[in-house]
Amino acid sequence: MIEDLYQREEGRMRGHMIFKGGRGGRPGHAMLGLVMVLALVLLPGPLGAFLAGAADPTTATVAERQYQSYDRGIEPGQTATFKWDLLNPTNTTWEFTIVVMSDNPDVTATMDRDSVQVFAGQTDTVVLKASTQATESTKAKLTLVFTIRNLSTNETLTAYKTANVRVIVTHGINFHGIFTLQPSWLHLDDNDYTRLLMVVLFYLVMAIITVAVVIPLASLVVAKTKTKVDDVILGIIRKPIFVLILLYGFLDAMAIIKFIPKDLAKSIDTLFGLGVLLVIIYLAYKLLNGVLAQLAKEYKERTKSEVGDVLFPVIDKIGIVLIVVFGIMGILSYFGVDITVAATGVGIGGLVLAFAAQNSIANFFGGMFILLDRPFKVDDVILVDGEFCRVKHIGLRSTRVYNIFQHTVTVIPNDSLANSKVTNLSAPDKEIRIKVYWEAPYGVDPEMFMKLMNDVVKGAPKELGIIKDDPKKTIWCQLYEIKGSSIQFVIGFWVDDLMKQWDAAAYVRTQIYKECQAKKIEIPFPQLDVHIKEAPKDMAR
Repeated sequence: MIEDLYQREEGRMRGHMIFKGGRGGRPGHAMLGLVMVLALVLLPGPLGAFLAGAADPTTATVAERQYQSYDRGIEPGQTATFKWDLLNPTNTTWEFTIVVMSDNPDVTATMDRDSVQVFAGQTDTVVLKASTQATESTKAKLTLVFTIRNLSTNETLTAYKTANVRVIVTHGINFHGIFTLQPSWLHLDDNDYTRLLMVVLFYLVMAIITVAVVIPLASLVVAKTKTKVDDVILGIIRKPIFVLILLYGFLDAMAIIKFIPKDLAKSIDTLFGLGVLLVIIYLAYKLLNGVLAQLAKEYKERTKSEVGDVLFPVIDKIGIVLIVVFGIMGILSYFGVDITVAATGVGIGGLVLAFAAQNSIANFFGGMFILLDRPFKVDDVILVDGEFCRVKHIGLRSTRVYNIFQHTVTVIPNDSLANSKVTNLSAPDKEIRIKVYWEAPYGVDPEMFMKLMNDVVKGAPKELGIIKDDPKKTIWCQLYEIKGSSIQFVIGFWVDDLMKQWDAAAYVRTQIYKECQAKKIEIPFPQLDVHIKEAPKDMAR
């Protein structure tokens, strides 16, 4: 529209000046003008230009420079410079008055001079400088209105020139003062949407690099270590780390998004923060569980002990409780709840619980004593309160044992078990020495009877597990005691498995009985012989 106005004004001024020149002169002057116009065509060089300028004063013009762009982009704090040449090929002096208009108040435009006089045949240059302090990308169209006045005739004309300024605000994404990403690197406009896209893409790439490159490289490094704990840790953190990086990226993205309402953005930010806390709690649980399981496995392989199978689960349970407690306190603190009061309440509740659960606590420490002192372990056969029992499970509060003869399971509180006399029949090994007692009648040959007992034991079948050829575990027999009605013998021997002791003893007793029957050796029984020296007189009657 401004260009159209300029063309109309220029045409009007040209017509006005020619028309005025025609009316103000004599008829001869018109002929002289025609001659000079023909001279412009026929005479080359400066003379033609000079004559044309003298005949037509409207040739005083504003010219744009050939190799200069009048569409410039600048950043806040920078200045765009535009130049125009003021040409006066006429023989009179012309005055150029310049007015600058901008359609954007954020862009400031100033001329180096508001008014310039250009003498006949001379050229001058005016400079426009545009600057801005805008905080967002924008653009402005600068319009220059040149009022050109002939100082001799006071005749005027108007010329219009334009320049376009594009303000480029590159906020970029500053990552905590470490480095900055610019949307322009991807040839994108710098706005909230592109910055959001770049943040999400950046953290997605970082998450993929961490999971696909960093963790595998770390696995190659830790593969040279003796323990597998570090491999377990790297395997556990892979997925949680990926999720944490993405969640942290969304939290960073929320800080730059301005097109979402503040209340909604705050709610989303809160949800993402809660998600980060939950992932951290989950990661702590998985690390505790996985690391303790691996440590228990390595401890068992190194020490050949079962204590890790019980002790590490205890630590695992305590750790889970602590993770849950501190996780809840962390979530409450995140939502602005004063956890000091909650911590105090937990402490008081702990004291009350300790008083109320004294027996359970005593059983717990009894179980810890059993695990650490190791008087017996799972699958050991123990003798407790005269009962033969096999240990099935050692827990925090109690120990479960299997009664071998009664085929029952007994639960014994750890506190009672730790303060009782317990005989571990499985220690130091499963071999056990047993004794078989036998009573023979008076008059039997002791040497003969002891040989009989020895032959019975040595002739026992192998499946009974009686050890016969070990010089350190010899079979022995002796006359043990002379009683009122019999002579008692005892024979001792070793069995390779304590669970075979009852079968072996029963076999030996049975065979001795058969040998006694075969050799006509009586089985003595308690008897009392009464001798009367003199009968009473009344009894004789």
